[in-house]
Amino acid sequence: LETRHQMDTTINQKNANTILQLQVHCKQNIPFLQQQSEFWKQKSREKENELNTKQQELEVLLKKCDELEHEIRNLNLTIHTEQTDKMKLNERLSSVVSYQREEMARFNRDENHFKRKVKQLKEENQNLSERLTSYEGSSLLLMPQDDRAGDRSTRSPNSAQSGHNSIDKSTETPLKVVHSKNADVSNDNLQQMQGTRPKQRLQKSSNHETSQMLGMKLQQTSQKSSKIKNKPSSEERCSYCYMMSSEFDTYELFKAHKERCES
Repeated sequence: LETRHQMDTTINQKNANTILQLQVHCKQNIPFLQQQSEFWKQKSREKENELNTKQQELEVLLKKCDELEHEIRNLNLTIHTEQTDKMKLNERLSSVVSYQREEMARFNRDENHFKRKVKQLKEENQNLSERLTSYEGSSLLLMPQDDRAGDRSTRSPNSAQSGHNSIDKSTETPLKVVHSKNADVSNDNLQQMQGTRPKQRLQKSSNHETSQMLGMKLQQTSQKSSKIKNKPSSEERCSYCYMMSSEFDTYELFKAHKERCES
């Protein structure tokens, strides 16, 4: 028992010494630990402030990102609109170019048609002039010799265009109209006149009566040709040269022209 008591006393004394040493050591380390604690608290506050600053900067950057995203969306919308407008403009441009080509082709066809028409009218005009000249010459031959002698002495060669004494100035103006505008009508009438004047009848009748009859027929021809029919009310277009029926004096002329173009 004594040995055990001595061992317990020794252990208790050692523990007491250890506790005293630890207390001394803690008392010595408390200021250092307090300093370390203050240091880390200060560091923690600095880090917290820095984190708050970074967070504020991040919020500003996020706001700027939102603004940039909105601008990008607007730019994309603008680009899409411009592309759509560009496509529409290209379509309109292509349609205008195709329309211009069609108009140029139509203009070329019209020009060629008008050239042929002018050439045809010139030929008809020349034929009509030759016919009128032949009729004027025949009317001068059928006039009495005294009248022809008086005409040669009193008139110049250019004044013999009327053909005979029975045709006055009032009948010359319709002849000019026939000569310039209604070549087809006058040709038909002159052909009818030519067919209704038998040679035997002209030979049997006197020269004066024959000249009067020829003058009356020429006057009737000019009056008939001067009476142009009204233009048709219904509009039609030639499928080849695109001329309208209203551009012709009569519908028969337009029909004949259309048949010539299609043939």
